[in-house]
Amino acid sequence: MSQFTLHTPDSAPEAARALLQDTREKMGFVPNLYAHLANAPAVLEAYLGLGAQFDKTSFSPVERQIVLLTVSVENGCEFCVAAHSMIARKMARVPDAVVDALRNPTALPDA
Repeated sequence: MSQFTLHTPDSAPEAARALLQDTREKMGFVPNLYAHLANAPAVLEAYLGLGAQFDKTSFSPVERQIVLLTVSVENGCEFCVAAHSMIARKMARVPDAVVDALRNPTALPDA
């Protein structure tokens, strides 16, 4: 199995450095997923680009995190569930009861 380097803006390939630096400035840190994707700068750029397109939709930040968390739960991705739970709670300010209902999955307290 291949081992991928967990890059920083300083250690990443040149084509990924600005992307990681921009992420650090926006989020306050570089998520491990991004740090690993930096091994293939075009993949990191595509991943970030897809996220930017999703941000342009009519969905609010709360709705976007609900979609991403729901997909993560449905796909059984524990890493993604943890990441989107944190983003939903801390950054998008999704109520804890909603995040918990999505993670479990149970009925939402507020449809």
